Amino acid sequence: MRVNLHLEDGNNIYKCYLYPEDVRNGFANLTEIEDIENALGKVLWGRKLVSFQSGSINGKTHVNQIKSWDIV
Repeated sequence: MRVNLHLEDGNNIYKCYLYPEDVRNGFANLTEIEDIENALGKVLWGRKLVSFQSGSINGKTHVNQIKSWDIV
């Protein structure tokens, strides 16, 4: 399932797949809504990253930097 991520700094990442923070080669992307909601849930403090991959970019971002998201 692909999502659009809208970041606090105004950037957007369109049509990306989400993975757990500790993604390794061969891991499948998150496909259940509950898994995506849990992965993108904000934290009060500490480090919680989510990995993403779109057609041209892949990386990680802290969940508190995501202002909103929607399913494509």
